[in-house]
Amino acid sequence: MYGSTKTVVRVFGKGVSRIFEETRGVKQGSALLPRLFGIFVNDIVEFLEKRWAPTVKLGNRTISALLFANDVALVTKTARELHILIDLMAEYLESKKLRLNLGKTEIMIFNKGGRRNLVENEKFRFKGQETKVVKRRNIWDLP
Repeated sequence: MYGSTKTVVRVFGKGVSRIFEETRGVKQGSALLPRLFGIFVNDIVEFLEKRWAPTVKLGNRTISALLFANDVALVTKTARELHILIDLMAEYLESKKLRLNLGKTEIMIFNKGGRRNLVENEKFRFKGQETKVVKRRNIWDLP
């Protein structure tokens, strides 16, 4: 692990900043990130269960969230339940002194029978900031 890193910020059209020392967080793309995520966020499912978070049935399990590497997918049946889960996620992150990167946060709605239009115009907010709703997502970032 590292105690600090030297960092510069490149601003398009304006060059780069002075070098400064970064003492918090994990380097972007670090191989440690999924492991650290597992250590620091391993209790999120328990947190949601203790607060009676909405769940969906998946096979023989009931779930509120899916975790993979350093990503969390909240899973609900209704827009109302998703609002509840988003608020619970905000509470959880605040309790851990963690922040959500809204730039990387997306909501995708799946419905049986083409009923997408019932929630297509719904607005979802995380701590007052609107989150992006997408119709399609390429999780592997392939063309």
